[in-house]
Amino acid sequence: MRSILPAALLLTLGVLTGAPAAARDCDRACVAGVTDAVLAALRSGDPGKVLPRGVRITENGRDIRLADSQLHAIGKILYRHDFAEPAAGAAGVNGAAEAAGGPEVFSLRLKLKGDRVDEVETVVTRRTEASIFAPQTMAGKPEWDQELPPPRRTPRETMIAAANAYFDGIQAADGAAVAAAPGCNRYENGARTTNRPGGPQDGCKGLSGFGYIQRVRDRRFPLADEARGLVWALVVFDIPGGPYEVKVDGQVRKLVREPRSILIGELFKIDAGQIQDIEVVMRNAPLAAGAGWAPPKKKK
Repeated sequence: MRSILPAALLLTLGVLTGAPAAARDCDRACVAGVTDAVLAALRSGDPGKVLPRGVRITENGRDIRLADSQLHAIGKILYRHDFAEPAAGAAGVNGAAEAAGGPEVFSLRLKLKGDRVDEVETVVTRRTEASIFAPQTMAGKPEWDQELPPPRRTPRETMIAAANAYFDGIQAADGAAVAAAPGCNRYENGARTTNRPGGPQDGCKGLSGFGYIQRVRDRRFPLADEARGLVWALVVFDIPGGPYEVKVDGQVRKLVREPRSILIGELFKIDAGQIQDIEVVMRNAPLAAGAGWAPPKKKK
């Protein structure tokens, strides 16, 4: 777990905003320092000198004051996975924490201009706010943070296209066109939902069970790190709900699915053009809920 940086080091990183000054370039170490400082500010509920006045902050699709963030309730961080694309001014954190009122899982997005914070977005979920919730099982993998040798790196746009094809596959309930390695696994709020004992062994291409998801919309890809093979997406799933059948202990049960949308932060690990693993943070929301940020305009 990364420790919170002292104020003196933050000053050297240029995130303090007292006197106006030109924003300097922010390399990976600089982005890591800014990320630490912002997470500390969210936890304390006090921007201090880290977040400039007027910076937009959203949580679960709604604009909030810093002091009202659910991350303010964090007592102890149990898991933290940082990722960044410094050239794009993009940084993210997926994490799990003990908090007032119970454990929570979160995904944090930062947009930087130079070394200054320009946007903050969070998705935070607790036990009753997602169908799957297992923060105690969240654990890092060394390969997620290792640089790939150049022959195995995938161009930025190709990585984004692979992630987009995966969402197309969810929407169509068909993973045939998904570029995923045979052993690819997906972890949702900590729980592995692919290649489970006694279940299908079709990995991240096994999307036929997602027919209840009507569409995957408002797709954004704010971060793609070619060196590490990481691409991060923020999207919304729409589930109209209604009756469905499930087999339990050999017996078919008829149930009713609740209408809802799901706010999704989804991180893909891509090696030599193939998805290796997927880490998901998700939270239920009312059907047709927005993510709070406009998706990029499609190129003509």
